[in-house]
Amino acid sequence: MKKLGQISFMLISMITIAMIFTFTLDPVTGVSMAMAIPTFADLDFEDGQDNMAGTQLLAYYIPIADVETLPGYKAAPALLGDYATIDTAIVCKTGKNFLKLYASPDSGKIDDNKIEGKDSNSYESIYEFFFPKNDAAALGFMRISPTAKFLVIVLEADGNKRLMGIKPGVPATVASVAATTGNQSAGEKGATFQFKSIQNGAAPIYTAEIPLVAV
Repeated sequence: MKKLGQISFMLISMITIAMIFTFTLDPVTGVSMAMAIPTFADLDFEDGQDNMAGTQLLAYYIPIADVETLPGYKAAPALLGDYATIDTAIVCKTGKNFLKLYASPDSGKIDDNKIEGKDSNSYESIYEFFFPKNDAAALGFMRISPTAKFLVIVLEADGNKRLMGIKPGVPATVASVAATTGNQSAGEKGATFQFKSIQNGAAPIYTAEIPLVAV
């Protein structure tokens, strides 16, 4: 009876695994492998959809040391968009909250680029924007930010909130700063910043609330 019970348990376990994974034959090795089935779907565009380019005037950032809980991607994605969605709220440490990052109009953008590598889905995301002042606070930020680590949330013009620094142990960093006083009264004075993050995919969309008030 004990042996029969063990056999029954093994059969149930195999059935459960089969419901989660699909066993396929590897075309190279000929070995059966268990692999999760990704959810692919149509990638289409309909006339009349909002697709405004650019980012909003305000983004938000927080030192990673001030974050209590860093959420991850959806555990059980059912739709294509679920693979690029963070729907659990970021929890800040007591007394901490996200801070503002102002960008001059039409100066902000996010570029997502796949990093070369076979069988790799690593992406580099860069948020570039122009800050229009060289006051003491701006210069102080230029001095200390390159050696700090951050989470950054960038609001696209269409309202999507893009989260940078989501991969545990690989936060966003300040990759570049180029400041200028300008050389004519009609020119621009300030600094162009670049925040960079690396994660498995483009910077995902964050759908929860941004913690803007310390608790």
